[in-house]
Amino acid sequence: METEDKQSKAATQPLPVDQTAGVPLVSNGRHPRWMSRLALTWPFIYAIHFTLIICLGITIILLATVRGGMKKHRVAFWVLFAFFMSSVVAIFNTLMLQLVFIPRFWRSRAREMVTSGMFDPTSTRSSVYGHNIVLEVGCSEGMVSGSFAKEILAHQRDTPARFPLFIGHDRWSKWTRIPNNTTCYLEELIRIGVPRHLIRTSRVDETNSETRTTLPFANNSISLVISYFGLDEISGWNKPKERRMLFSEMARVVVEGGAMILFENSGTGTEKGDKKELKPKSWFEGPMHSYKRYLVHELGWDEEWVQVHRKWGIEYLVARKGVSV
Repeated sequence: METEDKQSKAATQPLPVDQTAGVPLVSNGRHPRWMSRLALTWPFIYAIHFTLIICLGITIILLATVRGGMKKHRVAFWVLFAFFMSSVVAIFNTLMLQLVFIPRFWRSRAREMVTSGMFDPTSTRSSVYGHNIVLEVGCSEGMVSGSFAKEILAHQRDTPARFPLFIGHDRWSKWTRIPNNTTCYLEELIRIGVPRHLIRTSRVDETNSETRTTLPFANNSISLVISYFGLDEISGWNKPKERRMLFSEMARVVVEGGAMILFENSGTGTEKGDKKELKPKSWFEGPMHSYKRYLVHELGWDEEWVQVHRKWGIEYLVARKGVSV
């Protein structure tokens, strides 16, 4: 208790404005809204799939029922039927990935952090804000933050883990997630059991490239930074320079002894004049290795604590910030 009091007094800076302050809960936090079940990444991809399936289905029915039926249109029928079934399989596999395997992946990462003592009340607490903080960059409806909250709840009986302060940082663009707003993030965590005062949101300032890639948090102030396609979500998949700037910001705010977990589709990219150590070693190298090289050779993180792992075919980065950085 004495240690916690000293750390609380050490807090010298206020947190950024909470975007959900005063926001009423649509569902009162007891049950998820029906549309929360539709919170999928890049919804326009699913719209294309579903539109194709419907069009192919209608065409197949017409070919089977018009004059002559199957006998007259046999070749066209079976060709379109093959396309129809491949579309059904593709959308099924994508939904299974998003709704089953990805949540399990993040629950597994959360379990590792909990058992390692990351959420012990006395560890990696920010001396700037006086809280153990988890920042999710590109959080959308908060699936990843929710995975960590669930795992902390599941382990509270066996470990001294307790809830940190969860902060979601996003553009809240309706075109990349449906639904996607600050209330969804708030309700997702409250429904799991996180106290309201331990949930905050921060909105990306999209004035220009510099503001878009700047995190409104102090140096060495965040216990754990997590990102699931967050760099692509905020900076854009075709803007490697912005991704690199945002990634540098993520590394900057991690507290000494804290950690970063990254799962992205795109790497930092390389530019003319970059250090030799930053160049990819192979065409087949995954994007996570570019972030590892950038942390080690550009930002000075200890290579021993920056690792690229593979789980269920998913490549991800886990990095701990040493006190010497």
